[in-house]
Amino acid sequence: MAKNIPNTELWEGLSKDELREKLKEYYKTHLQGTSVVNEDLEIEVLFTSDGLGKLYRGSTISAEKAALVQILDEIVETAEYNNFGERKETDKQNVIGFLNFKAKAHINGVLHHLRVSIKCKTDGNTYYSHSINKKTTS
Repeated sequence: MAKNIPNTELWEGLSKDELREKLKEYYKTHLQGTSVVNEDLEIEVLFTSDGLGKLYRGSTISAEKAALVQILDEIVETAEYNNFGERKETDKQNVIGFLNFKAKAHINGVLHHLRVSIKCKTDGNTYYSHSINKKTTS
């Protein structure tokens, strides 16, 4: 089931640097240190500074992607498992791999297909990243 974000008003008109700062503040205040259970795999997913770092320093930022952080916990909770990605040689030793999920969200009335990645580590599963696929439907 697609989640709804009424609009991106809070995030529009900001420079990329301003978006990143606002995103960092929101994540730290509302998500970091919390967890949800993904309903599909019944696994706990923690929101840690790892996920914040990827969001904050990631190359692609937009008002739409930033707005998703408002419902990121719900998205992770209800996302459907898609596949497993192997760890890279450059990953830390405690990284086992990545669980990749599919989800949908309405942003400004438009349905977007999302990808959510969860980092599996020897000490737990943590939110890693999310992206909006270019394909949208109304």
